[in-house]
Amino acid sequence: MVHQRLVELPELGKHELTKVLARKAVQACGEPAEAPYFSAAQQAPPGDGKPGRWLLAAMERGLARELALGLRRRGLRTRRVTSVALGALDRAASLREEPGEGALCVLVGRRSIQISLFCDEELLTVETLEGDLLEAPQLVASLLQSIKTTAGYWRRTRRGTRCATCASSACTPTAAAS
Repeated sequence: MVHQRLVELPELGKHELTKVLARKAVQACGEPAEAPYFSAAQQAPPGDGKPGRWLLAAMERGLARELALGLRRRGLRTRRVTSVALGALDRAASLREEPGEGALCVLVGRRSIQISLFCDEELLTVETLEGDLLEAPQLVASLLQSIKTTAGYWRRTRRGTRCATCASSACTPTAAAS
């Protein structure tokens, strides 16, 4: 439902930045019929010849509308919709003991697995493996390799320091009682 990407962009004016992020949101959602809802948070500002990094979250308007209508029909009014993945990242951050420690967060969802590495408030990498672990058990090997690669990246960039935290969450559908 919510697609997340780590996007690198040069320094841009506010208007141009909004247009570029909107195009990236459309790409993240796979070219939806309507422009998606999106939000972006700057992770690192541009400088020293390096692009800035943005965490982009996008959701198709049709899905958001269906979700809001379904909840309203059941008497629930929503003020805010938040990505489960962002909640998992927040939880992993709370598990760290020292500032500057790395946190590796693995979020297992219904149709994808997301591996995120961050330090303090900065998201360093995000990798998404498409597929369902229940339907494609070979994804386990890809997941393990991705975790090893991400932890290795952390050790290389931090001169041997281990990645301190690995948090995982699972979101699996439950069968309705008949």
